[in-house]
Amino acid sequence: MSLPNHRVSKKLSVDWGHFATILLILGWTIWYYFDARSTSKDTENLLILGPVALLTLILGTITLFQSLYSGRLPEQLRPERLTRGELGRVVTLIGSFVLFVFSLPTLGFDGAGAIYICVSMALFGERRPWMLIIFPLVSMGILMTLFQLLVPYDVPAIVMPNF
Repeated sequence: MSLPNHRVSKKLSVDWGHFATILLILGWTIWYYFDARSTSKDTENLLILGPVALLTLILGTITLFQSLYSGRLPEQLRPERLTRGELGRVVTLIGSFVLFVFSLPTLGFDGAGAIYICVSMALFGERRPWMLIIFPLVSMGILMTLFQLLVPYDVPAIVMPNF
């Protein structure tokens, strides 16, 4: 008994924008992990970075394959194309993250983080003032508590006390 001769199209329909972005993220993740690991192989040093890097590599690899075969994927799995407005919001979000990083020495992790979360929420459509105030403060309170319990050194903060 012979198997039917089906011709399988191996033609790639690459979404180059997503492919290049994901490849850049995966490359940076690998470099950053090995750079941190070369500094110290201590478990406490890699406690958060290791699982985050692994998850990033797994999800990024899946997304990379999706971008290679984007034309052959079912509609629900195809990457969405960004409109100019969405691209503008993404670029603004990246800019606000850069401001977050540069404001850390002045505002501490809790202050800069709360402002970054608030700006991000407003940028993507949240308009309720009480939500723009309460959610970032509660989120940073939880994050600061967890960081201070997990990380063996002081996390710079202006509001949260060190344990």
